[in-house]
Amino acid sequence: MEDKKTIREYIERTAGDNGLILTELAEDHTVIERDIKENEYNVLGLVYGGVLFNAADTAAGITNLCAGDGGPTLNGSIDYLRPTNGIKKIRLESRIVKQGRSISFIETDIFSDQNVLVAKARFTYFQYSR
Repeated sequence: MEDKKTIREYIERTAGDNGLILTELAEDHTVIERDIKENEYNVLGLVYGGVLFNAADTAAGITNLCAGDGGPTLNGSIDYLRPTNGIKKIRLESRIVKQGRSISFIETDIFSDQNVLVAKARFTYFQYSR
């Protein structure tokens, strides 16, 4: 990818487009927050799983970019651990577990506004130019 300034601008634009607040960016981990909107709850009053998955994938992708040149998601999975009713904000903590020449593996923990772990996601990313 291009220089660090261009990558940083892309990260900030991506975060803004997805309603993410960047709180910590490092080469091996990120911490990102996101408000939950009223229309993002299902009929049971729980945050839609897709909202959590999308936020986790975006956070992991940002972590991947911070670590190097980045690339597309090859695979992703999520485990929903606790109910999400009443949650108004989530915190996503992503970290690189394995960074290889062409593949990176990143985990993202999702916490409620009460600091309770509600989901764990894992992603595999392809790497450009490593």
